[in-house]
Amino acid sequence: MDARRFDLDDFLTNYIIYDYYDVNYHYHCREESHATKTINSWKKGTDCCMWDGVQCDPSTGHVIGLDLSCSLLNGTINSNSSLFLLPHLQNLNLAFNYFSFSHISPEFGRFLHLEHLNLSASKFSGQVPSSFAQLSQLKSLDLSHNYDLKMPNLQMIIKNVTHLRQLHLDDIEINAVVPHSLLNLSSLTSLSLSNCGLLGNLPTEIMSLLYLHALNLGDNAYLFADFTQSNWSSPLEELRFLSCNFTGRLPHSIGQSNSMRIMDLVDNKFHGLIPQWIWNTTEIIALANNYFTGELPSSVNQSMSQDLGILLLSYNMLNGSIPSWLFALPSIALLRLNCNHFTGQISTKILSNSLRRISLAHNNLSGTIDLDMFSKLKNLSSLSLSGNNLSVLTYPMRSNWSNLEHLELGSCNLREFPDFLRKSSQMFWLDLSNNQIHGKIPVWMQNLGLEGDGLFVANLSHNSITGGLENLYCKRIRALDLRFNSLEGMLPKDTLNIAYFLASNNRLNGEIPLSICSSNQLEILDLSNNSFSGGIPSCLLNSSNSLQVVDLRLNNFNGTFSPRVGKCDSLEILAVNGNQLEGLVPRSLIRCRNLEVLDLGNNKFTDTFPYWLDTLPELKVLILRNNSFYGVIKSSRAKGPFPKLQIVDISSNNFSGKLPRRYIENFKAMIHYSDDDKSSMYLE
Repeated sequence: MDARRFDLDDFLTNYIIYDYYDVNYHYHCREESHATKTINSWKKGTDCCMWDGVQCDPSTGHVIGLDLSCSLLNGTINSNSSLFLLPHLQNLNLAFNYFSFSHISPEFGRFLHLEHLNLSASKFSGQVPSSFAQLSQLKSLDLSHNYDLKMPNLQMIIKNVTHLRQLHLDDIEINAVVPHSLLNLSSLTSLSLSNCGLLGNLPTEIMSLLYLHALNLGDNAYLFADFTQSNWSSPLEELRFLSCNFTGRLPHSIGQSNSMRIMDLVDNKFHGLIPQWIWNTTEIIALANNYFTGELPSSVNQSMSQDLGILLLSYNMLNGSIPSWLFALPSIALLRLNCNHFTGQISTKILSNSLRRISLAHNNLSGTIDLDMFSKLKNLSSLSLSGNNLSVLTYPMRSNWSNLEHLELGSCNLREFPDFLRKSSQMFWLDLSNNQIHGKIPVWMQNLGLEGDGLFVANLSHNSITGGLENLYCKRIRALDLRFNSLEGMLPKDTLNIAYFLASNNRLNGEIPLSICSSNQLEILDLSNNSFSGGIPSCLLNSSNSLQVVDLRLNNFNGTFSPRVGKCDSLEILAVNGNQLEGLVPRSLIRCRNLEVLDLGNNKFTDTFPYWLDTLPELKVLILRNNSFYGVIKSSRAKGPFPKLQIVDISSNNFSGKLPRRYIENFKAMIHYSDDDKSSMYLE
């Protein structure tokens, strides 16, 4: 007894309680005092069999179980650890600790009686030792969520562990073909191998394991399978195939089982009709991002769908009308039917108070709907109706929708800003694009989202909005789309966090404020077709390594380009066509190795041909037309100049001589032209 107590005391003295934040820890270890409760009970001079987390054999007194999960231990488990002096261990749980990215000791192979081993989410790294193959009595093994852990020897390890019932290796780097020896684990009830880099063809016989209740193979993009002819005879309750490369039609053999709770097939290549047995799934049906066709059933077994909380059918090819029973499911919280081919009108019988998020966007729905019909949904936080043929009435409203965070009413024939939004203090995402909204941006827009994290995305594009931008609170906005309106005035200065700033085709004027350079998150800046003037701030191409697009075409910018272009690692498009810029093309643009479009046309540049551009490996479009370029066009000494150039326009300049032959010989990308978004805009 004393020796045994010493072993455990000695083991614990090698660790400190470490307060760190980890998503897995805080999700699974919800009782914050778990760590201190366990450790505080370990007191010298007391029977260790009475300590929290310790289990002893009642007849021999041997320690057979040790549970230190969620104990926030920080340190390493070396091969000389006293832990390995407990040879009778049958259950060992060290999950959700912090073992400092240390390697798993091969001494774990000494636990020959071990039946349950859980080392998940504990910051182990390196390779799983081959000594695990000696743990022949294992019934459950969980090494998941150790993101730096590798297990290329999976087949060798499971070859001897034939009694396994649970095998969880999520987020471990396996990078191998699924071993057929998995089929020999006839007692498996739960198999989870998500995000393991699995390769090749999945042996579909795995779906016939007699006791398999849970199967998770998600996030293995190079794992292939066609289930059309397979036999799904396992008594499955959870099936998760998120983002694999699976195809074919869903089989009908699984229809023999009514035990399915979770069906997640999102982001695969399944096609054909959705089989009837799917609707017997009781909690989650997630079939989004596939190629399913046909109509939804006019009715379902209400007793089977009482607890259905999530239904994801978006991004398929489903058609027909949306049945009313979808809005009457008593537990439904998340309903996404967007991006299909549904037609007809939306049912006015919204009976389920549990609905929190509804997306019906981008279908062919029609008719006039009164938004007030959603007012009974007190917990509604997200509603998306954009991209249909709907006419949405927003007044009067019986509910102020104070919990609303996400609203998409694009292409809904709105004629004014919905007044009920003035009380939407939690608003996070707002899309009112492609309507007939006129007038100025209301003052209350400044308060949107102020009680939450602030308005993150605002899309007001393709309307008839007038006036200035003074009523937009831009300090927290991440994406702002104001394109195709009649806005006037100057740009706001409080754009610190903005990443996507789209304001083309308005009447905005003045200079670009220097404050825009303060946003180190700026990725896309499109101010084209306005009336801006002054110089282009020299800091613009030196402020953010994330900057991808700068489109300043069709304005009145003047002056010269800054000769120093620094932070342009991500820059793909630089377009200043139709201004009054002059001087030299900054040679420092050669640093922009990912530049695909350079449009300097219709300005007043006076320079020789910028031959050094022919070394840019990604350049596809080069527009120099209608400037004052002059002289003989010469090339650099680069091997294979302009390797990807598809479009070049140097007309209406003062060039002389001949186009270098090596340019013409290397314009091969023009022959194999690919119609991508960046090039096609220059083919109109």
